Amino acid sequence: MFCGDLGFRPIDSKIDLKKRRSDPDRWFWEELPTAGRKEWEEIFSKRQNEVGLILFQKAYLSDPYPPEFLLHQTRMASNFKNSEVAIFSLPTLIKHSADFAGFHTKSYLIRKGRFKGDPAPHLAPRFGFIQMQRGGQKQHPTQLQFNLQAGYWDPTTLTLKKY
Repeated sequence: MFCGDLGFRPIDSKIDLKKRRSDPDRWFWEELPTAGRKEWEEIFSKRQNEVGLILFQKAYLSDPYPPEFLLHQTRMASNFKNSEVAIFSLPTLIKHSADFAGFHTKSYLIRKGRFKGDPAPHLAPRFGFIQMQRGGQKQHPTQLQFNLQAGYWDPTTLTLKKY
């Protein structure tokens, strides 16, 4: 439902679609049936590191080389020469993210795209400072995208900030 698989979308049910004020292609995290959502949250909490590694390395089934490292521009820069960049092995990044915070959800509003007028707050699953979500664009509807929370890294001490 959360990923918008065929047969499990609001658009697949005339009753659900009629009540829908937002995205007809998928359900939001908070709309998942309670028992199933709680089960996923328990799995994600207990297996945060394993799930994080799977999401980063197995998200693109056709990729012949699963990524081993992440290069992350940690803050906006005026030009390339003064750009602050962090390089993490994926296991290190995932450990830092778990140390920063356990699995949780965080409220967000849709501020861009087709449904930016949706006034309802929605919940985004987060793995520490990593937020994973379905890409959702028409050119790659089944792929995942991730965002790293801004300000998780303190460049002056080279340590994680506390959540």
